[in-house]
Amino acid sequence: MWANSPAPEMNHPAQIVFGTMRMHEVERSTNEWVEFLLEMNALGIRSLHSSDEYDSFPLLCDVLTRLRERQPDIGFRHVVKLAEPSFDDDSFDADRLETKLDSYKAALGSTKIHDVQWMWRKDLKVEEQRLAEFHAAAPDIISSAAHLKRCGTIDRFFCFPYSAAFADYAIKLDCFDGFVVYRNAKEREYDYLLDQCLAANQKFLIIRPFAAGQVLGADQPVPREQLSAALDHAAIESAILSTSSLHHLNDLLG
Repeated sequence: MWANSPAPEMNHPAQIVFGTMRMHEVERSTNEWVEFLLEMNALGIRSLHSSDEYDSFPLLCDVLTRLRERQPDIGFRHVVKLAEPSFDDDSFDADRLETKLDSYKAALGSTKIHDVQWMWRKDLKVEEQRLAEFHAAAPDIISSAAHLKRCGTIDRFFCFPYSAAFADYAIKLDCFDGFVVYRNAKEREYDYLLDQCLAANQKFLIIRPFAAGQVLGADQPVPREQLSAALDHAAIESAILSTSSLHHLNDLLG
């Protein structure tokens, strides 16, 4: 276990967000993926993380369409990864953000996007410029996030900061419901924000709880314990992880 980590407890299904990024790499038919999501939903894992930048996105949308045809009342919470602005954009554009979210809703067959993993995506070699542009656009970002929540387009607006300096400014803005960051035994760069987020009623969604497999092995704690350690702060709500095995999910839940 990590230094000073508490003894591992049972992981709750709501603490797991199924990451769909590698769905297309698995030799499984659309109908077999439908069965997988049905069984995963029955386990209590009911949040999906996706991006229309992933090669898996068309497959996910097809699976969800088939799933709704088979069981119309089934529901998932959607967490989407979204850059606004992206590399070729001059600055933040509220209309463009709303258009992207409407596109996600249509593709995923959902009346809303529950959580947005928002990014200001620019070359990190010009980080000072990215920070200056973020500062200048902050009023528009705050206004846009509030509008999207009022309209019911989204529930929560999370920041994927790319850098500590960006996170330090983002935490001061009242538009963010928390952060999406990497966290595992090797990557803990944002732990200094955890107590601040807890005090502000903001949440962390964490990515890569197993450090892309680097913290797994015969001489390492089992995956369930690694996940428990990655989730070991009250400000951390859930972990986004990719797996194609219900057996692994059951193991993670203890």
